[in-house]
Amino acid sequence: MDIVGHPEIGIVLAVILLIALVVLPVARLFQKRRLQPLEPIFEPGTFRLAGFVPVWAEGRIEGYHCRYRIVDRSKNSPGGARLEIGVVAPFPWEAARTNAVSRTLSSLGMMRDFEIGDSQLDEELRFAAAYPDVLGALFRIDTAREALRRLVAGDAFAGIAARHGELRVRWQPRRRGVDEDPEAVRRRISETIGVATALSYPPGH
Repeated sequence: MDIVGHPEIGIVLAVILLIALVVLPVARLFQKRRLQPLEPIFEPGTFRLAGFVPVWAEGRIEGYHCRYRIVDRSKNSPGGARLEIGVVAPFPWEAARTNAVSRTLSSLGMMRDFEIGDSQLDEELRFAAAYPDVLGALFRIDTAREALRRLVAGDAFAGIAARHGELRVRWQPRRRGVDEDPEAVRRRISETIGVATALSYPPGH
């Protein structure tokens, strides 16, 4: 194809070259500087930065494989942070902060909610599970209930879910100075592992 006769192709190629030579290296350097300070949190020799840009700091903590990322604010997202811990969980469930959307879905019967019998947690969270009675029984155990309370009390906690061999936690909106702070991240991971161990979830792959 004749590029001279199609200047728009030249423009597209120039943009692609600009991204490859300038934007991606800058993005990679930015992410590395932001995530590298988290290395001491992980067990020696297990830490690495993952993803193309990269976007994840991952490694092993207390025997659990952990992945942590920071999500910047955008037009369609308040940003925040995400944590994924590999666990062996017998069935999927989730607990998230109540909001107008979740209440609407519940009222329409599109999401089956239930209470676990703890006035504080039932007030703050919407619970959904494949086996509500089993999850409710687990959180009637004092250690499990207290572990979840500690996690929920953390700054900007938004929700926790067990699915696809992972325990996933969300914090939002974006908290600059908190989401990338090693001590804050250490506490978040420790509290999430506390929930996993209280529920007797062994480390997954």
